[in-house]
Amino acid sequence: MSMNDGGPAFPRQPVKVQEEGKSYTEYKGGQAGMTLRDWFAGMALPGLLAVRDERGRVAACELTPNEIAEQAYRQAGAMMAARE
Repeated sequence: MSMNDGGPAFPRQPVKVQEEGKSYTEYKGGQAGMTLRDWFAGMALPGLLAVRDERGRVAACELTPNEIAEQAYRQAGAMMAARE
């Protein structure tokens, strides 16, 4: 079972092109790039890094970069679930 990633966050518009007896699809504007899940994780990241502990230090400093990224994707996963 594959994870629902929400598809492209900034989808491109497919355009059918026909020239010289050939037919193909071209994409105009935007880029396929990241998924909606990636976008959500990226948007959650600043909030995770902004949380301060009781001494005013960035709470995420207690975590490794991989743990911070995992938390961002857990938040993104919750956001994806809330959409369904």
